[in-house]
Amino acid sequence: MIALHISALVFMAYALVSLILPLKIKWLYKGLLALVVVAAGLKYVVYSQTGGILEPKLDSSYIVAFEAAYSALMLCVVLALLKDVALLFIWIARVLGWLNQVSIAHSKISTVIAIVGISAGVLGTLSQFKVPQVYDETIYITDLPKDLQGYQIVQLTDLHIGPILKKEFLQGVVDRTNSLEADLVVITGDLVDGSVAKLKQEFAPLRDLKARHGVLAVTGNHEYYSGANSWVKTWEEMGVKFLDNESVLLQSGSSLLKVVGLPDPRGKAMGAPEPDFNQAMKNVITYQYGMSTSIESPHAKPMMEELPTEALETNAHGVIKQGKEKTAKNNTGKNSLVSFNIGHKNNDKALKSFRAGRGNAVLLLAHQPVVADYEGVSADLILAGHTHGGTMFFLKPLIAHFNAGYVSGLYKLDSRTHLYVSNGTGIWSGFSCRIFVPAQIMRFTLQAAP
Repeated sequence: MIALHISALVFMAYALVSLILPLKIKWLYKGLLALVVVAAGLKYVVYSQTGGILEPKLDSSYIVAFEAAYSALMLCVVLALLKDVALLFIWIARVLGWLNQVSIAHSKISTVIAIVGISAGVLGTLSQFKVPQVYDETIYITDLPKDLQGYQIVQLTDLHIGPILKKEFLQGVVDRTNSLEADLVVITGDLVDGSVAKLKQEFAPLRDLKARHGVLAVTGNHEYYSGANSWVKTWEEMGVKFLDNESVLLQSGSSLLKVVGLPDPRGKAMGAPEPDFNQAMKNVITYQYGMSTSIESPHAKPMMEELPTEALETNAHGVIKQGKEKTAKNNTGKNSLVSFNIGHKNNDKALKSFRAGRGNAVLLLAHQPVVADYEGVSADLILAGHTHGGTMFFLKPLIAHFNAGYVSGLYKLDSRTHLYVSNGTGIWSGFSCRIFVPAQIMRFTLQAAP
């Protein structure tokens, strides 16, 4: 966090030297403007003294005001830097005799910069309270089985419910997501900033989130700052299943989608397991669609019941060729979904490949995109977040530098593997302005590669 304080000092100093000092106004007015700049730049100091940068104990309106002011300061500094670079080239051109004397109205330039910076900072911050639009991406997967073609996955990530984004925002996200009627909803970390005791009720809408194959999630780094164990238990009671170096098999027709989930690397420093892809691939757990283990959700579908061994037939790749569908009543009185008997001797090898191998397609969930570069990681589609897309377009190269070159959008890692880094669905209250980097509810449609 020290880097945030240092950057704030740099922004304040540059704004004072480049924008305020050159103004041809009375020193009294320059002093007043300087106070405004310093007030905006002290955002992180105020946060640190009122509960911490991650969860400042301030009214949300004050936090939003600080965020807008600080974002405006940053934008003004970026524009001032562009101004100074342009002035440097003009000065060099004059020294070399390429230009005649040029009159430069510093006051007018600074005024324009202030208007643009403040307007963009305020609008970019306030835009975070809008429920994000749905963005579509088709993923073309090599050898994708017919029964998985058209399969739809909705990704939510970086919701950061806490100091400024509340229950109303989450309800809007849930409603929009449910309207898509997806096959699967996944959440790739950073759901919260704050404790269970303070924020549990803000997550009430999460109980309504649903999809044909339920809701799967992994932890982000902010979960570990907020009490990951307590939060995961709370969210699982709401019907969201977290994968912690684990995987599940989702059946669509005669094909299987293997969903692998890795915990965030930051958890290791706090005593949690580090991400282990090989372990997660092998550790296939029993999963009830729409349910956490042994905890019933209002929208849960019942546990899959095993299929009689006589009805199961597979090909050389372990793909189910045919099988008589069977249903049974569970304690809800609804029909069960069909699974298969892993212990059947004639199909043991093929079926074990589903459990220990890759299945017909592999979806990997991880919070940080850098996981895609871990040794041994292999999947058809990797979904991540964490970067917030850079939040402001000019920060993308910097954010990419600290995330193995990944910042926003779709990356083709090799002939088979796709990585998508979402801009995020919400925004962190410590840096909550977006400029030309929209928040996203992502919908992915799987299709066979041509």
